[in-house]
Amino acid sequence: MACSALKRAYREILVHGRSDIRIVFLDGSQALIADRLARRKGHFMPPGLLDSQFKTLEPPQADEHPFTVSIDAPVETIIDNIVAQVAPRSTGQVRTVSP
Repeated sequence: MACSALKRAYREILVHGRSDIRIVFLDGSQALIADRLARRKGHFMPPGLLDSQFKTLEPPQADEHPFTVSIDAPVETIIDNIVAQVAPRSTGQVRTVSP
C-alpha cells in the first residue's frame, strides 16, 4: 500500500505497533518533485499543492525504522532500491501495488 502519510500521527495510525509494516520514505528535493509534477499529464495532484505538502511533511524519525530511498534516479532504480531494502525483512514476497 502506498500513501503520503506526511505526518507522524498518520503513520502511527497505519503502523499501529505492527512489526510487519515497513515505512519507505521517498526522499527528494522540492525542486525535483516540482519538475516531475510539471511534466505529468492528468495527475490528481495539482502542482500548486506541493508547497503545502512540504510544509506539512514530518520526515520519519529513526525510531519509526524507515527505509529512506532517494528519488533522484530513474523509476526502475528507485524500485530496485526499495526491493533491496524491504525484501530481506519480508517473508520472501514483495508485492507491488499500482494506483
